[in-house]
Amino acid sequence: MRSKIINIDFFEVILPPDSVMTFNKILETVSQSPDDDSRVVDRGDAPLRLQAAKKEGHHWEGEMIRIRMKDLPVKAAIDGTTEPIELEDNEGLGEETAFLFSVPTKTLALQRNRHGVSASSFASYFTKKGGVEFIELHPILRRDALKELAKMDLVRKFDVRVASVTNGAAARSQSAGVNAILDIHDVFKAPSVSVSVSMKRKPGSLSLPQIMQTVKQFCKGIDNAVVEKILITGQDEDGETALLDLLKWRIVETIVLPVLDDDRRISAKDRRRAVNQAWENKKGEITSLVHAEKS
Repeated sequence: MRSKIINIDFFEVILPPDSVMTFNKILETVSQSPDDDSRVVDRGDAPLRLQAAKKEGHHWEGEMIRIRMKDLPVKAAIDGTTEPIELEDNEGLGEETAFLFSVPTKTLALQRNRHGVSASSFASYFTKKGGVEFIELHPILRRDALKELAKMDLVRKFDVRVASVTNGAAARSQSAGVNAILDIHDVFKAPSVSVSVSMKRKPGSLSLPQIMQTVKQFCKGIDNAVVEKILITGQDEDGETALLDLLKWRIVETIVLPVLDDDRRISAKDRRRAVNQAWENKKGEITSLVHAEKS
């Protein structure tokens, strides 16, 4: 028996305020659509599709899949023998991602899978399938982070580092800050980009709304990119310097699954069990945050 670690991220699902659709309704519509290639949304060389979704009480449980059609690996033996993986033209390698959506709190729990469906891809898929202007997934920060951020009267410095950027053009967003950083990637063809914005010795503050828009976009995920650092340095009302590392303040739950030694993949049942357990562990904290925002 061995163990497999699964990390679950939590997001608030945001739709346009004037939208007649809800994410609950979108899930209902897509899950009831024919279970064939009409569910696919093309996304470069890796189409996306909803594999399954079922409503259980006040939440949805489901499975997304990212189908790798290009740049496929070979089948290899430990003696060094390799051979191509034979696939039909309409077949690829499926990378599965489990999710849970809580209807009352509008919260998405999403399995973190580097090769699977990212948060930005998830939002893009249902934006298209739901026929809405946009769907945004905002990472849910722990209450302490929100308190620390609220204490900052001035934002003096903002640092971000992004690695493994492979296609800046495909990752464009509604955030001018994100696009500016991706512009640097495109110009220099650099797989890793570090940006530091500072007021130095000048009085005043950086734009907190613009910083938060950039932070939300990076925290929810840019396809194929790994956000390695997001630091905000500011001053509180007493003039004391405060440093906030936002990557450490996201609500994340780690689930350890026991796996049989001869199991070479995690089953859909086990993935969903992990996401369910993560939601049960964090439901109280997230529900209290949602109620606090509404009050």
